[in-house]
Amino acid sequence: MIEKIQNSIDLLEPVFKARVRRFMEEADNQWYNIALFETLRSKKRQEELYAIWRTTNIWARPVTWTLSSNHLLWKAIDVVFPNSKGQPTWQGDYTGLRRIATKFWIKNLWKLELCHFEI
Repeated sequence: MIEKIQNSIDLLEPVFKARVRRFMEEADNQWYNIALFETLRSKKRQEELYAIWRTTNIWARPVTWTLSSNHLLWKAIDVVFPNSKGQPTWQGDYTGLRRIATKFWIKNLWKLELCHFEI
């Protein structure tokens, strides 16, 4: 059973939290409708996510690429674009978000996971 998703900005490491707040404010100023989907992740949840697709479909894209994610260290966020009903979607201008993130020394793992940003 997958653990509950933690998406509170308050769970982040203090320096990263300050950068994420500024990133989110700048994104809002540029009319991006985004939300934090996930921040802190337990080791158990990371292992569960890592196992998805690896055991059922060798051709599917894995949910995560590592067992040692920065989510475990309070130094990563996953960003989504809520739809009109407030449900998360991964369809949006991540290129623009990457540009904003670099202003605040936040990197995006665009080749692996568009929604993943970390310090």
